[in-house]
Amino acid sequence: MQRKTLALLSLLAAAGKNGLSRDKLVAYLWPESDAEHGRSLLKQACYALRRDLHEHELLLGATELRLNPDVITSDVQGFEAALERGDAAQAVAVHAGPFLDGFHLGDSVEFERWVEAERARLTQRAGEALETLATEAAAQGDHKTAVDVWRRRAALDPLNSRVAVGLMTALAVAGDRAGALQYARIHETLLQDELDAVPDAVVVELTAHLREESVAPAPPLPRAPASRAVTRDGESCPDAAAIETGLAPVSRLQSVPRAMKLALSAAVAMVLGAGLLLRPGTHVELDPNVVAVAPFEVLAPSAELWREGLVDVLSRNLDGAGPMRTVAPTVVIRHWRGRADPVAAEDLGRTTGAGLVLFGGIIGAGRDSIRLSATLFDTRSSRALAEIEYRDAADHMDRLSDSLTVAVLHELGRTRPIGAVRLASLGSTSLPAIKAFLRGEQFYRRDAADSALAYYERALAVDSTFTLALRRIPWMLWTGGPDNSLVHALMLRAGARNHGLAPRESLLVTIDSLWGALETGEAEPWPLLHRLSTTLDQAVRRYPDDPEVWVYRGELGFHWGSYGQPTITPQQALEALDRSISLDSGFAAYYHAIALALELRGPAEARRYILAYLALHPGPPVAPALDLLDGLLDPNRAMSSEVTRLLDTLSGDALWHAGLTVMRWDDSAEMQLRVARALAVARHGFRYTDSSVTNWVFALPLAYRGHLREAYANLRLDGGLISDVTFAELARLGGVPRDSAIAVFGRWLRSSDFAAAHAVRWSGEVMEGALGLWAETGDTASIQELARRIDSGIRLATNPGGKSFLRYGAAAAQAFLALARHDTSDALRRLAAAPDSLCLHCFLGHLAHAHLLSAKGQDRDAARLLDQRAPGPDDLSPSEVAWTLERARVNERLGNRDKAVQNYAFVARVWANADSSLQPLVAEARAALARLRGEPRPQALVGR
Repeated sequence: MQRKTLALLSLLAAAGKNGLSRDKLVAYLWPESDAEHGRSLLKQACYALRRDLHEHELLLGATELRLNPDVITSDVQGFEAALERGDAAQAVAVHAGPFLDGFHLGDSVEFERWVEAERARLTQRAGEALETLATEAAAQGDHKTAVDVWRRRAALDPLNSRVAVGLMTALAVAGDRAGALQYARIHETLLQDELDAVPDAVVVELTAHLREESVAPAPPLPRAPASRAVTRDGESCPDAAAIETGLAPVSRLQSVPRAMKLALSAAVAMVLGAGLLLRPGTHVELDPNVVAVAPFEVLAPSAELWREGLVDVLSRNLDGAGPMRTVAPTVVIRHWRGRADPVAAEDLGRTTGAGLVLFGGIIGAGRDSIRLSATLFDTRSSRALAEIEYRDAADHMDRLSDSLTVAVLHELGRTRPIGAVRLASLGSTSLPAIKAFLRGEQFYRRDAADSALAYYERALAVDSTFTLALRRIPWMLWTGGPDNSLVHALMLRAGARNHGLAPRESLLVTIDSLWGALETGEAEPWPLLHRLSTTLDQAVRRYPDDPEVWVYRGELGFHWGSYGQPTITPQQALEALDRSISLDSGFAAYYHAIALALELRGPAEARRYILAYLALHPGPPVAPALDLLDGLLDPNRAMSSEVTRLLDTLSGDALWHAGLTVMRWDDSAEMQLRVARALAVARHGFRYTDSSVTNWVFALPLAYRGHLREAYANLRLDGGLISDVTFAELARLGGVPRDSAIAVFGRWLRSSDFAAAHAVRWSGEVMEGALGLWAETGDTASIQELARRIDSGIRLATNPGGKSFLRYGAAAAQAFLALARHDTSDALRRLAAAPDSLCLHCFLGHLAHAHLLSAKGQDRDAARLLDQRAPGPDDLSPSEVAWTLERARVNERLGNRDKAVQNYAFVARVWANADSSLQPLVAEARAALARLRGEPRPQALVGR
């Protein structure tokens, strides 16, 4: 049998029941032939196969050729079938060795590339099956079998550090620590001989652990790093070559140990609920006006970018054409598992709810041309509505995609009111800019922010009006730090260019610009927040299965949820992020989900999110921060030498990310302070070189946990407005000597530029802290001077946000002036009339208002006020604890037992180790808890 006929047999065997089109077979086997000659050669090869195998019924199909399963089988099909049944043992038994090992076609590069890809895919699946068997054996206590299976797994991929760790761990658990160390040496030698490389850090760490410990019954499973490439600047980034060739795995869960994969699956099911999971086999109601654009099968080396690129372009072109909506590209790409054929299309449609699926392929047609073919498939009737084909020069892909868009909309227009055809929905007509943007999108979907940013910036350099490229950049630059002015400015700039885009993109650009305006404080906050919330509601209604839209919903709840009307609770914010993860587990919606889960569900649930995020292999500083968090949240490792070493050696940026995540964790061991103390030490790799920021990062959690004296000692008062805010709250809680507080607030009053009002997000708390102190000391002169300066500032203010804040300040000054004069009735009237919506971050005035209401016996009004406004989950406010204590008192008086218990318990936990000045409040909370729970009073309180 000739090599070409053997190659044809191999292609059809691997294609299975789906088969392959004649055009694809020609492209693989005779890529240099024209269409007519290629089909003739294929016909001859089919005849030769039937003749040599003495089977006339060997092949089935006309357009799509496939092997007749009644007359011929293959080990590849047996392997795939066993995996589909979940029979890992049978799959491993069938897998005899590398696919087509030693078989080559020297005159067909396309076939060689296909063989390499198929060999890698089958080897990977065999490896996964072996890991499944090893995990099952270990779970049953059969450690000998686990070792044997891991040895077979290591033979498939001896240079893989993760596999090396798996085998070493299995050996150590089986009691063969010497064997584990021996394999470490073998792995090191192989790496040196084959790649001139050294073992990864995970292998080195495990080797050191095995050498140090005399007994290692269950050594830890360190996380193996993702495949990475090194840039010209020496920075590591995800393996760009994998994306360039289109061979990057769709799911990064494939590169974590099977044991971790099983744990992650259980975690997602427990956290999200099985009903929310979107996976193959989960059929949902089909919407006839929803289109899923599948990744195109590319058989032309120059067109690999367009495998996913056409998904991005066509999805945006078709979205909003008449009643049409499209499935988000990230969802489609994550769930596409098949080849470009009706079987895979129907599965995709029924998985995503898309009534229509557009799939196709790109085949080289000569030296410089390509042929684009596409099928519009109706999922409901399981039939093709249209077969479309175009041919053009390879560098005219933009023209081909426009032609395909017009043809698809023409077909849809037969039964729907499509109207005018809108093209270039990406917002740029520059093909180089579009290609750079599409490459950035591919990195973005893989959570490789640095690489994505480089391509977005390249796209913007080519086309400075490219709104979608500009829109992505702020999110790549977001630091979560005290100064994100550049990020907010870029959001506003993208909003100013919001025209000519697809509906989804236009909505998201609008959301970005509203978010940026809200953060800058240059416009009235309440109308902005209301418009932002309603625009996001519109996006959720129109695109309910878009993970990015749900991320926005969760992030809005995290950052601004407590300010809106209605509010978005932390629980609702976490549910939104869960929804995003359920739609696309590879989308990086985990960062704030970890913090919310820690606050609402506890450390064990937070660690599930951490493991899922680590499985995506985020780069530094996020990955080392997650490693630290996983250790801190594990009660068996929190105080270990491993975690201590991480705290001592991690970069400042990694500690910053970890600190932001645990900042509201109310654990008794005060782990957030361990991170803050580590960050307070001079640290390499910290984006903020100003030591005042480091001091503030340390002082703020100290103040939150009630360590007022230490917080004050570590707070630099020349550190800008954010430090002034913390100082104001310390003064409010009695953590600052009275004379020092009076002097500092006096300097603030004399130096503040109220006309600029450039930092209204923070200055409200400083103003209210000063007003509270002056009212308490009866300093009416300072209050009147502040009121005078505010009146002058209102006349000179140049932006609506600053003017709104000052209007609130004017009303608040009069209310606190009444308090200073001991006229509580007038103060209560003025506080009730103060336009609090003009200052979203003014909490101390509300707390004073609630105290006055309680003193007047108006507990229901006080409870309503305390429930209406409170610091959100991304705020770390020491006054939150005092606020919560007042809410507990009010609800106890109203008979709301459960709410009172919840709030008293929070105070008792957060201030458990607070300064002695706060301990009477802690004792009050503990006594109230005992009283409300019907428990004996704490012994230390009896008789007081």
